[in-house]
Amino acid sequence: MTSETVGDGEVRPLTPAHAVRTREVRVAFDGAEVVGGVDLDLRAGEWLGLIGPNGSGKSTLLRALVGLVARTGSVELGDGSEPGPTDLSLMPQSPELPPGMSVVEYVLLGRTAHLGWLALESRQDRRIATDVLRRLGLASFGRREVRNLSGGEAQRVVIARASCSRARCCCWTSRRARSTSATRSRSSSWSTSCGAATGSPWSPRCTTSAWPPGMPTA
Repeated sequence: MTSETVGDGEVRPLTPAHAVRTREVRVAFDGAEVVGGVDLDLRAGEWLGLIGPNGSGKSTLLRALVGLVARTGSVELGDGSEPGPTDLSLMPQSPELPPGMSVVEYVLLGRTAHLGWLALESRQDRRIATDVLRRLGLASFGRREVRNLSGGEAQRVVIARASCSRARCCCWTSRRARSTSATRSRSSSWSTSCGAATGSPWSPRCTTSAWPPGMPTA
């Protein structure tokens, strides 16, 4: 079990309340450091906003947390272990919406990390996807093609895909053109009602969002 040092100098063990903890996370491209020495303590049920100018490394940090880019430093779960493929999920700034794919098929992609080699989604996987869609107000969207959704609808479907993974921490990046206060309000309400406080097993324990400065939050 990994430990933490608190204000009085006492060293205490990490607990499951620590959804994710990072220490000295750094990312460099071609020898140039773009993320330098980031320490984060994310606890169950928390929201953390990373705010900064374009190109400051917000999205790169999130990609490093979920293992999409190489990094140095440590990323740990509450039990001191390193995150596995089902522990962290990422909603990218510009998600790819494949042509011809239905909403439920797209959301089920969030279960991929839980499947064995060449395995198909189980009845349980489909139940999780259906429940997430219902909680996000998308129950009637299952058969619709993702390419035919409005911008706000598509973003909610991407949130559903990330949430379907049952990850401990759901990370996403947003920008003015692709994020609305209504969408953030709905996802915040959903996370609050289905998060760790309720014990729902398929809701993220904390969400890390990166929004450019000046973006309205209400």
